[in-house]
Amino acid sequence: MQQGDFILAESSLRQALNIREQWFGMSHPLVAEVLYSLAQLMGNPDNYRGWDIYSRIKDTKMSYI
Repeated sequence: MQQGDFILAESSLRQALNIREQWFGMSHPLVAEVLYSLAQLMGNPDNYRGWDIYSRIKDTKMSYI
């Protein structure tokens, strides 16, 4: 993936996340789905920008177990 593709994908996923949070609330499974996709995108160990997403996924998944 080229850097421009990464930036576009991240922007699109964050926009989707904001929309789903507004529609469904922060603890909805459809919000967790976008968080998971965003975390996968940002999952590079050298990319510290993704740690906020990993933290939210862990918290969201725990509320559904």
